[in-house]
Amino acid sequence: KKEEKKKMKEKVKEEKKKKKDEKKEEKKEEEKEEKEVKKEVKKEEKGVEKDVEKEEKEEKKEKKDEKQMENDEKKEEEVREKEVEVQEKERMGGEGGKKEEKEEKKKAKAKVKEEKQEKKKEKKEVKKEVKEKVKEE
Repeated sequence: KKEEKKKMKEKVKEEKKKKKDEKKEEKKEEEKEEKEVKKEVKKEEKGVEKDVEKEEKEEKKEKKDEKQMENDEKKEEEVREKEVEVQEKERMGGEGGKKEEKEEKKKAKAKVKEEKQEKKKEKKEVKKEVKEKVKEE
């Protein structure tokens, strides 16, 4: 009887040890999984940061382009004003041959204006495309 009791005790001890070992293994597995999840999260965060940086760069470029457009417009406006001044002076002179020059200058000015509007349209289209690409990414 004593031996049987001893064997039973040992059996119980072994089973407890087995359970304890199994729990340790489970805990190790869980920790491994947690580490993997954390790694994935970090990778995703880095990807998001890169996207944000990309967007910021594109926004800066857009602002730069807008400023460039404004500067171009200002220069064109100054050129037009000078042309108007010249035309006013020519009118004061009142010579007949000057009328043809005036017409040519008007045509040139209209052409400049048209080109400016086309540039504006193109830049707006490019902006739209860039924004769509950013949204897609």
